[in-house]
Amino acid sequence: STVNAYKTIAREEGFGGLWKGTSPNVARNAIVNCAELVTYDLIKDALLKANLMTDDLPCHFTSA
Repeated sequence: STVNAYKTIAREEGFGGLWKGTSPNVARNAIVNCAELVTYDLIKDALLKANLMTDDLPCHFTSA
């Protein structure tokens, strides 16, 4: 189980072992979030400039 995995890691590697890999994961998530935001903004802008949609909920869902 997940709890058992946490206990085993803490016992064998110490409390710091639970945080192994956190820094690379945070960096990866930052890059992914930036890419998602830029893509969302570009698509939304294109939809609005082409007058295909208005700036409302369907436009936000389509852009996302």
